[in-house]
Amino acid sequence: MSRSEPTPAPAPPAPGADGRRVPLLMLRRGEGLPVALGGLYFFLVMCAYYLLRGYRDALGIEHGVERLPWYFTATLAATLLVNPLYWWLVSRLPRRRFIPLTHGLFAASFLAFGAGLETLPEPARSWLGPAFYVWLSVFVLFAVSVVWAVMADVFASEPSRRVFGLIAMGGTLGAIAGSALAAGWAERIGPAGLLAAAAGLLALGAVPAAWLLRVAPAAGGRVRAGEPSPRVLEGLRLLERVPVLRGVALYLLLFTVTGTFLFVAQQGVIAAAYTDVARRTAFLARVDLGVNLLTLVLQVCATGHILRRLGLAVALAVVPAITLVAFLIVGATGALALPALVVVPLLYALRRAAHYAVDRPGREALFTLLGPDARYKSKSFVDTFVYRAGDQVGVWAAAGLAGTALGVWPVGLALAMGAAVLGVWLGGRAERAGRGPGGAAAAML
Repeated sequence: MSRSEPTPAPAPPAPGADGRRVPLLMLRRGEGLPVALGGLYFFLVMCAYYLLRGYRDALGIEHGVERLPWYFTATLAATLLVNPLYWWLVSRLPRRRFIPLTHGLFAASFLAFGAGLETLPEPARSWLGPAFYVWLSVFVLFAVSVVWAVMADVFASEPSRRVFGLIAMGGTLGAIAGSALAAGWAERIGPAGLLAAAAGLLALGAVPAAWLLRVAPAAGGRVRAGEPSPRVLEGLRLLERVPVLRGVALYLLLFTVTGTFLFVAQQGVIAAAYTDVARRTAFLARVDLGVNLLTLVLQVCATGHILRRLGLAVALAVVPAITLVAFLIVGATGALALPALVVVPLLYALRRAAHYAVDRPGREALFTLLGPDARYKSKSFVDTFVYRAGDQVGVWAAAGLAGTALGVWPVGLALAMGAAVLGVWLGGRAERAGRGPGGAAAAML
């Protein structure tokens, strides 16, 4: 990016402009290998995360749901501490070195947690649960943000709408594998075994990432267009200058706050139903498995259709619409005598599946219209700090509203409606930018 005004990334011809496609997959010549590598990269990252997600969430309610706001506060603080290091590394290292380094650091941290669980005395291990809850929450935001930043580097705007759904499918398959393994292994190999397996998968993930960065230029990618500039605050300045980035940040904030309302409700009913950490871990892993199987179905049947034919405006309105309906049903659960242990996790699972299958690929497609600085710096800020700020607002608001006459669900309904309107505006702006003269990125900025 320039040091004065944001400069859009060049928009090279789409790979395989001769129009030749692989049947069914909607791939053009030259895209097959990058898509396969991107899908494998995302598979390994998500498999590592979902091996540990159920254990993290089980730990989060071990000492009562009332501690969740404090865990969320600690997660936000940790995100603020890690973000400067992330920006520093991005500014000084080429991506071919930055990505394996981050994978190695996170893998080493998982091994350290596993060693602590095995070797530390019981009083010392008592703080490992909250620390791990916070650290895994930090990890997933940075890891997934890096994955999608790499994909936005490799694929321009037009190919992204065809291939991002396929790459997201790789992540979904990884999540299915990870949650299935966790459901079967949680009570056999214990937390230390899960941590060691996740560390190995994460280390392996650096291999397809490095390969992807090497083959991308030959496939029409943009990786060699230049590394992000060393001015780490430029990303925040870009967020301040570009209305679309501010809209994305607000959209993500509303998405996260409303999702946290549903998450807190789910954790409350699970804490009441299960008292053993291992049983909670297995139950949550089975929920994750169901979420990811549903995500896969949606990705196969709906993602490409929505992104290519209905457009980004519809894609970004899907999850807010589902959230609105979920709040209506959860708010009426008591009056209708519905089983909360079934209804709340089911609705939250549907929302998560729609997010992974439709909302996230659609939101990531917006970033293909921007240059490397916007993707690696402003995107990191949005995907980490804004996301965790939304968690923070949501969890404390849920705690505060629970004891009032207003309650959580009417506020959630209003926020979901706002997110739907904003999603339609963002998607429409992106669609108009892509059709405008001077290139999509120039119109967006």
